[in-house]
Amino acid sequence: MNNISLLHIALIYLAVINVVTFLVYGIDKWRSTSGRLLPTGRKKAKPCSWRISEATLLILAVIGGSIGALLGMKIWHHKTLHKGGVRDVDNIVEGTSSSIASR
Repeated sequence: MNNISLLHIALIYLAVINVVTFLVYGIDKWRSTSGRLLPTGRKKAKPCSWRISEATLLILAVIGGSIGALLGMKIWHHKTLHKGGVRDVDNIVEGTSSSIASR
């Protein structure tokens, strides 16, 4: 394979993984609010409902979906109250940026 086709494959991969990551964040947010109403008017996830683990969300960010993760957190307001989750994704983006810039 020549360099141009490898570049195209890499760009397609990054586009797909970022879209998938963004959608997974949205699905998890939807699952977290599709439960019963609390007295405050907020919804709470049903105890038996499945959720996507935070580890899965972070793995998607690590394997190339960091922009999708940031957009998912921003658009869906997902994991923004958990400072650890925001900090983890920020660190992943910084690491990705620095590794790309060093090449």
